[in-house]
Amino acid sequence: MSTNIHEFTIAAAQSSSVKGDIAQNVRRHAEFVVRAAGHHAKVVVFPELSLTGYEPTVAAELALDARDAHLAPLQELSDKLSVTIIAGCPVRSDEVKPYIGAFIIRPQLPVEVYRKRFLHPGEEQHFIPSDDVVVCHCHGRAVGIAICADISNPRHAADASQQNATIYAAGLAFTPKGIAEAEAAMSGYARQYRFLAVIANYASPTGGYPMAGRSAIWDESGALIAQAGATSESLVLATATPNGWTGRLVEMGCTSNVADEVFTAPNRVPI
Repeated sequence: MSTNIHEFTIAAAQSSSVKGDIAQNVRRHAEFVVRAAGHHAKVVVFPELSLTGYEPTVAAELALDARDAHLAPLQELSDKLSVTIIAGCPVRSDEVKPYIGAFIIRPQLPVEVYRKRFLHPGEEQHFIPSDDVVVCHCHGRAVGIAICADISNPRHAADASQQNATIYAAGLAFTPKGIAEAEAAMSGYARQYRFLAVIANYASPTGGYPMAGRSAIWDESGALIAQAGATSESLVLATATPNGWTGRLVEMGCTSNVADEVFTAPNRVPI
């Protein structure tokens, strides 16, 4: 494969999480990142609260900050593979309740944090909202970061566009009941703001809720490039080519040794 065809690839990770087990979830994130890097991905987007699972009742005790040692393996992987990782997690605040957040882990740079602005009804019992607008620069692209209910408020996408985002990437925890609305919103934002629009949703239930899967990527016309099914752990990839974006779907399957391989052999990236 030529390097121009794979000048830039982004991946939505349709993953599952173990309730409250950050170490195990970090390991699974690493497996997704290694597989995505094997397909030339430069950015990998994970679901909402992916490092803990969508578990509001235990979020306060699991909350991290950007300097937490739990993130070190992902930073090491980002540095070795030159991949940006956008992973969901409760984020510590100065109050009793944490934020719903995303850690943006970039090669050789400090971890950046986005904290969810628009909470879903009921989330205010466990979390606080922020005023954040975060557009991070990754591998020559400007990525606007969103989390779940953020995409239900048109102001959020508009603010990302005003900050010159060219990609709008959202980690979700959407049930089958709400996923069609999310898909319509993201396709509309892609068309309206000329975004590449990306959603990464869970592959399996979390927090007692059924999850819809259907992680997807739309091009700047609002057309669907690639989409996962409802329940499979998979990567949805979009690659920039001279003729526009092309999409691929990669099923994850069982890859329990893949992270170990990359840590012990940094010049070898399994595909």
